[in-house]
Amino acid sequence: MISKHALVVPQRVLDTRNTAGGPIGYDETGALVTVGQLPVDATRRYSLHGRTFGTLSVPGDVKGALVNVTLSQAGPSGGYVTLYPGAGTAPNASTVNPATSIAASFWWTGIPTGASFPGTFGAFSAAGPRDLIVDLVGYYR
Repeated sequence: MISKHALVVPQRVLDTRNTAGGPIGYDETGALVTVGQLPVDATRRYSLHGRTFGTLSVPGDVKGALVNVTLSQAGPSGGYVTLYPGAGTAPNASTVNPATSIAASFWWTGIPTGASFPGTFGAFSAAGPRDLIVDLVGYYR
């Protein structure tokens, strides 16, 4: 049961762009992200809880996250990008529906706790390779 929430100063927790500072974030194993764009029709998994991003440490008992999701570049119109909790398959729903311009969306997801899904979320792109930026603005415990 979610019983407590905390708002935080927005902190970048994922950036797949190849910028001067390199990609930001952790994959599902806890390794630093080293890969770039989300490939077409593929899922990548990322990790949040128990991780440190800049000056923000996300507690290990987090059950949900409130984030801002941005696709950083224009791309083909149509398709979608879906972010979802855990290690399951992507649901038949979208988080961001890109047009030919930059797109952004807010979303909330429950992050399952326990050994099987240690605070991970999946990201699936059904429209061209996409660079993904995720900023954490709050979490639930």
